Amino acid sequence: MASPDLFGKPHAVCIPFPAKGHIKPMLKLAKLLHLKGFHITSVNIESNHQRLLKSPGPCALGGLSSFRFETIPDGRHTSDIDATQDIPLLCDSASKNSLGPFRDLLSKLNDSASMDVSPVTCVVSDGAMSFTLTAAEELHAKCITNGYLDEVIDWIPGMKGIRLKDIPTFIRTTNRNDIMLNYIIGEIERAQKA
Repeated sequence: MASPDLFGKPHAVCIPFPAKGHIKPMLKLAKLLHLKGFHITSVNIESNHQRLLKSPGPCALGGLSSFRFETIPDGRHTSDIDATQDIPLLCDSASKNSLGPFRDLLSKLNDSASMDVSPVTCVVSDGAMSFTLTAAEELHAKCITNGYLDEVIDWIPGMKGIRLKDIPTFIRTTNRNDIMLNYIIGEIERAQKA
C-alpha cells in the first residue's frame, strides 16, 4: 500500500531521446521537477541505462524513493555499445519498437498498490519521442507542452502555415535575426553557387 504523502505528489515520467545530448538535459529537468515536489520516474532504453549505471549520476539520487529509474527495451539485439549513437537506427527503432513497452511501463507505474507510488500524472518527453504522446493519451496522462512549437512562422517565403515544430531543432527560432538561422541560410545560399 502506498504511503499517503506519495499520493499527494504529482508523478512525472521523463523520457529523453536515447542519444548523447538528450539524456543529461532531461535528467537535469527531472531533478528540477523533483526539487519542486514531483515523484520522478526517469526512463531510458536498456543499453543507455547500463551506461548510466556506470557513471556517477544515479548514485547522487541513491536513497530517494521518489526518484526512480526504469528501462524499456531498445528493440534491437546488439551488444555494440556504440549502436546507441547511430541516430537513424535509434529513430527507426523508437518509432517501431517503443510504444508497446512504454505503454506497459506506464500501466505498471499506474498500479500504485504494487509500485508504492502515485499514479502517473504527466509525461515529459523529448520532441523526437512521439510514441510517448500516444501512450499517454491512451492512459489519460498529460503530456507537457507550452504551445511554443505550435507558433506559426509567417516570414519564410513559400512556407505558408509552417509551425516552429516543423523546423529542425538546431535552427528553431522566432527571431529572424537569430545567428544560427542566418548562418544556415547563408550556407545554403552559397552552396547553391558551388
